[in-house]
Amino acid sequence: MPEKNNWTIFICAVLLCVLASGCYPSRSLRRTDKWMLKTNSVKIDGESKVSSSELESIIKQRPNRNIGFSLPVPSIWGSPYKWDVILLRFNLRAYNIGLRGKGKFFLWLRDKVGEPPVAYDTALTSRSVVQMNEYMFQKGYFNSKTRVETKTNRAKKMIRVAYIVDPGTPYLINSLKTVFPDERLQSLYNETFKESLIINGEIYDYDVLEKERQRMVTHYQNNGYYYFTREYIRFDVDSALNDHKVNLTMVVKNRIIRTDSAGVSKTQTVPHTYYYNRYYYVYPEYDFFANQQYTDTITKDSVKIVYNNKLPINQKLVYNNLLFPGTWYSQFDANETYRSFSSLNLYRNIKIEFKEAKNDPNRNRLDGYIYLSPFKRNSFTSEARLETRAANGSSNGSLNIGVSGNISFQKRNAFRNGEILGISLAGGLEPFFLNDSAASRNFFNTVEFGPTVSLSFPRFLLPISQDRFSKSARAKTIVAISYNILQNEDIRRRASKLTLTYEWNESAKKKHSITPAEFSLVKADLSTALDKRLNELGDPFLKNTYNSQFILASSYTYIYSDQYDNKADKALYNRSKIEGAGNALRELAQKIDSWEKTESGSYLIAGIPFAQYLKIENEFKTYRKTFFNNVVAFRLFAGAAKPYKNLGSLPFEKSYFAGGSNGIRAWGARSLGPGAYLDTNTFRGFLNRLGEIRLEGNIEYRFKITKLLEWAFFADAGNIWVFKETGNRTNTEFSHEFYKQIALGAGFGARFDLDFLIFRIDVAFPLRDPSMPEGEKWFYQDKEEYNGYVSRYNERNALSGRSAIRSYRVRPNFNIGIGYPF
Repeated sequence: MPEKNNWTIFICAVLLCVLASGCYPSRSLRRTDKWMLKTNSVKIDGESKVSSSELESIIKQRPNRNIGFSLPVPSIWGSPYKWDVILLRFNLRAYNIGLRGKGKFFLWLRDKVGEPPVAYDTALTSRSVVQMNEYMFQKGYFNSKTRVETKTNRAKKMIRVAYIVDPGTPYLINSLKTVFPDERLQSLYNETFKESLIINGEIYDYDVLEKERQRMVTHYQNNGYYYFTREYIRFDVDSALNDHKVNLTMVVKNRIIRTDSAGVSKTQTVPHTYYYNRYYYVYPEYDFFANQQYTDTITKDSVKIVYNNKLPINQKLVYNNLLFPGTWYSQFDANETYRSFSSLNLYRNIKIEFKEAKNDPNRNRLDGYIYLSPFKRNSFTSEARLETRAANGSSNGSLNIGVSGNISFQKRNAFRNGEILGISLAGGLEPFFLNDSAASRNFFNTVEFGPTVSLSFPRFLLPISQDRFSKSARAKTIVAISYNILQNEDIRRRASKLTLTYEWNESAKKKHSITPAEFSLVKADLSTALDKRLNELGDPFLKNTYNSQFILASSYTYIYSDQYDNKADKALYNRSKIEGAGNALRELAQKIDSWEKTESGSYLIAGIPFAQYLKIENEFKTYRKTFFNNVVAFRLFAGAAKPYKNLGSLPFEKSYFAGGSNGIRAWGARSLGPGAYLDTNTFRGFLNRLGEIRLEGNIEYRFKITKLLEWAFFADAGNIWVFKETGNRTNTEFSHEFYKQIALGAGFGARFDLDFLIFRIDVAFPLRDPSMPEGEKWFYQDKEEYNGYVSRYNERNALSGRSAIRSYRVRPNFNIGIGYPF
């Protein structure tokens, strides 16, 4: 069968690449006395709280980068070597190819993409042994010993290295004594004694002592000790005890001052001073690259705002973002002030520093200087996008390409109270039609266009004093209004929306958002052909979805984000949202006899039925770095939206769809599901591809090829469903056997890191299509029953050539996007 042949060729090509990458990777070392380092392994021969992965990170010499994974050998086998499943040494393979070729391309492949084989170095191995023993010592294993074993493959000239660590008996903390130079330092320590990280009976750990030092430094700096640093805390360790125990003494030292007199540097030991805040000098339009002279100052209490000619921002905004409530210096308050001004999105650079106050007879006061360098007040941005989607269904259609873009204008500090005014104009053209009874001859037959205006306020717009809210919450109010027109041969749709949203931070990782009012009015005019098709389907869910609607919704969103950056080894993101519409409105309408309603019992506003539903969803994402800083990303989404009596269906914007460049990438956008639905009446389009329930999971493995280029392998799974099957859409209802209707796809892609954006190309293949008949869902299975449906459909409608529906073949789905998919 054709599909089998295609997959056979594809799989064979992948296997050839994998095998080729493993053929003599040490080729360039064959005529030398060097061995290629294949793998490192660490085996801990005994009980230890230190993991082998911790010790592996210490090893000084790493093997070549590869795509693969390692499995530990069961301890009962006694082997110190891991099972290494190396799928592809891409960079090493590129280096070997570059060596054999000539010309600029091969030179680039060798030097820029390639990586030479890592030659085993005994000196680095010896250094690794020393570092491991030192690390174990710091973790309380004072008598730890490490030895090295190697295993060679003479035919491939490779060597595997195993580090066997005998941890010995760990030393436990027996007692902790403290020594302070004055009573106030002692008292502050006693305040947080219960939070101490040093616990008697625990294994001695140098890292725990360092964390305890930092904890105490933070506590002291937040209570007035501006000059207190970790160098003033020393731990003395006495291990001259029996039974492997240690006594600790924490010594807090006095401050050391260095002075220069007559060219001679001297040091002097003095008691620590805790400082009070005196004045705060705020420069709201500071230029770090110019020597400016300021002529004007506004003083209120202890705050002095320094500027020239005209104050560029309301002074109340400055006071609201200064978080110095205490009488003494606090590093925590300084950090919160930095975050608060940064959250305004008005300043390019922010610098906060403290200096000892001049002319202070007590010599214990600080003046704070806050330098704010603003962004340009007005800015324009533009963005163009190339979008793809499958035409005429997921399995037998061709690839359609659409173009879209937007132009945005932003005015920061619009009314000198920190507001941000945004105006954008978005539009797009694409070959997309909702009427799946006939195909369009026009390539760009769908036009979408509309403006959006938003205004963000750095405070809550409420008839309540702002003093009731914590400054650290960094509250925002966002008002947005938009108008959108979508028009093609089948539908003319006009959507107006007005939203009011309040946002605030509970902490650096927790964010809340409430939208008390989202007002939407959708007016739709359907073509005769589309209206006829909807009537033929006999599905009131779809009929109501595409008709005019009024939406008055409210929602609450909670976000937890452990910010992911290049230095973090892992990160978590979770977004939970609940949204409801029309429930209170219908209760009100039922109490008013004169409220307009239809014969079916749907209440109207201005002659248009309003939507009634409850929607709950959650999205979880996690990122983890693996070896060589490669990244494994995982995403899980679950959502359900239940329509209620007034309309009986979800609005088009609130319905779920599956597929697309940020979803299940083996299917085009709006071309998968719901459930196992198979439209054998038309074999076309997107009209029926809406649902009320969505489950989706994605996993992606990303690895660097060069600084610019990153590759990824991924797998996607999921689908959409409805709560109750209606009309002619069969096999769409969610049940306890929903897992049998999960779609599976996998593929690979390239990410181009252009600094200012990431451009992405993905190629995905459907592995399991739930819409196929039983026994034909997997890609490798024959499609006789499905192709029979296609053949009879073409004969019945006298279709041939390019107008005919094609028989099933496994075809890749191409996706082009901006940024990572998740």
